[in-house]
Amino acid sequence: MVSREVCDWHRFKNRGQVSSYTGLCPGEYSSGAKRMPGAVTKHGNPRLRAALVELAWRLVRFQPGYPPVRKRLSILAKGAKATGAARKKAIGCSPISLPPLVPCAAASAVARQLAVDLWRWQTGQCSAEKLGLAR
Repeated sequence: MVSREVCDWHRFKNRGQVSSYTGLCPGEYSSGAKRMPGAVTKHGNPRLRAALVELAWRLVRFQPGYPPVRKRLSILAKGAKATGAARKKAIGCSPISLPPLVPCAAASAVARQLAVDLWRWQTGQCSAEKLGLAR
């Protein structure tokens, strides 16, 4: 499904273009010398973004040895066993409760890295084993 949404992985020149296409790159609020990181931009393909975030949660549950998951496993473990609405309830991802959005942000970070790793693998830059995607 991800490959069908992207169509041609070779059209991207760098990882930034891949992240931008998925809409998973972090936004930024800046004024003068101040820079504050923001939420993901959500510009890009919404179906691809949703599929990548769901794949990120599946990686947490079924392939916890994937390097970006291992890096954030302590944050993501809370919602790993639940799915869909139950996951959102378990980790507190709702517009009402803004502070506990950390697991959702971590899942977005894993999804962004997964998109970049898929691009590297599809364009022949790395093998799946080197990226940690193979068992």
